[in-house]
Amino acid sequence: MHAKPVFRILGPLEAQAESGPLRLPAGKQRTLLGVLLANPHRALPADELASLLWNGDGPHNPRAALYTHLTRLRQSLHRCGAGAAGIVRGSGGGYSIALVADQLDLLVFRDKAERARRVLDGGDLESGAAWLREALSLWRGPVLPGLGSDRFRSAVAGRIEEERIRALDRYNEAALALGRHGDLVAELRSLTREYPYHERFWQHLVLALYRSGRRVEALDAYREVATRLRTDMGMDPSPELEELHMTILRGAPSETAGRIR
Repeated sequence: MHAKPVFRILGPLEAQAESGPLRLPAGKQRTLLGVLLANPHRALPADELASLLWNGDGPHNPRAALYTHLTRLRQSLHRCGAGAAGIVRGSGGGYSIALVADQLDLLVFRDKAERARRVLDGGDLESGAAWLREALSLWRGPVLPGLGSDRFRSAVAGRIEEERIRALDRYNEAALALGRHGDLVAELRSLTREYPYHERFWQHLVLALYRSGRRVEALDAYREVATRLRTDMGMDPSPELEELHMTILRGAPSETAGRIR
């Protein structure tokens, strides 16, 4: 019995079988597959599915068009070896894709992130950081770049990417608590470029620099984010970031400064 294919959506859409990469359908069928995979274990009502595909600007009869695309998607998946035609299922006016947990990178990510949460809650920083590292290694870029409507990007892909941000926050906190501040600096600089207005990443960067004995660079990083927030967003840094800044100015011992809450 052949192993079931693995789908990847934490980056460009891909599918992998034992024999190698699968050639997935293109066009609206590819978009439809991505939307279904981004909503695992959930039957999407036809109207919602059509809205995510066409953003309210679809064909004259979106339900009929949707049914046609679903039929063709089933056939395409069967032909390319990504599963029997019944992998895409309809029930009660909704449609879903039948998967087991290890068939989708998003589900594997969520499982590892939940394992991390449990062990971190139990006080095991080392194991928690390791589980989060494994979870985050599954990401290859933004969720399904180039696929779906504006509504899909904001309502579905954006929500999934928020899960990555939360996992990164928890990993940074665990790594800082474990004293790995020196190893984190390069990663945090990259994250602050990727998410220039996410204050927690800046807070982690300022703290990692200070605990690495790089006080001037820590203050420079604070000034950079403070200027960016005030100029671009019209807002002051968060109280936590301000408190860390003042702690550094006062010259508190670097190993005890800025405990993350």
